[in-house]
This record gives sequence, C-alpha cells and structure tokens, in this order.
Amino acid sequence: MSTNVDTPGTTVAQRIAQALPRLTRSHRQVADFVLEHPLQVATLPIDELATAAGVSVATANRFARALDFDGYATFRAELVRGFESLVAPVERLRGNLERPTTVAEVFATALDESRRNIEATRQSLDYAACEAAVQRILKARSIYIGGFGASA
Repeated sequence: MSTNVDTPGTTVAQRIAQALPRLTRSHRQVADFVLEHPLQVATLPIDELATAAGVSVATANRFARALDFDGYATFRAELVRGFESLVAPVERLRGNLERPTTVAEVFATALDESRRNIEATRQSLDYAACEAAVQRILKARSIYIGGFGASA
C-alpha cells in the first residue's frame, strides 16, 4: 500500500500538502494538528493523537494510510526522522567536545558546523515551498516561533 514511504526528501508536511485535496474533513483535523504540533505528534501514541485532534483512533490510523504510510507507527517513525536533522549538529558537536580541546577549537568547531548547516539548508531549498510558506505566514492569524538550543 505504501507507495511513497521510501521516497527520499519527501517530508510528512509535503505528503499532507499533496494529499490535502483527497483528505476527509476528519483527516484534515488530524493534518491541521500534525502541522501545528509536529514535534508533539512525533512523541504521541495514536490514542493521544486522536484525542488531541478530536477524532477516533481509527480515523488517525486511516489518516496515516491516506498519506501512503503502512499505518500510524510508520507515519510517526517518519515524523521522528524529520527531526533527526535538528539534533544531529548538536550530537556531532557534543562528540567533538568529548575530546580534550582548546576554547578556540570549540568555537571553530561550532562555526564550521553552522557553516555546513547553512550550506545544506541553502542547497535543499524548495523555492515553491518557500513561497507557499511565506503566503501562509502572511495570511496567518497567529504565528508561533519555536527555537532549539541557543535560538530558544
């Protein structure tokens, strides 16, 4: 059943956007909750997601299947995988700092990591997605900003 599960580079948000025209009203409730709270959803069991989104457990599972996942477990695993890139730089820096080093090397390592992250982000930009994001922000009634690490 899952046709896109292994498609590299396709995020859960992109799958939701692609599936939106064929989603039921209840599935859209789940989609809205997932898009508004992706990190929270990545940690929720299916029954808690269903309660939070105001749908049944069966609907939450059908939502995952509507996005071409085998079920909720596969959907949630993919959502978690989407956050790995957020924590990977921290883990690499932590690994580099476990070796005895000078303060200057710590700064150099952090700056090199930032440079690599910026370049990777620049290379992976989807200009249509950027335009769509800006339009959604401009039309939004409320905007929430989350930060991790120093940006928090």
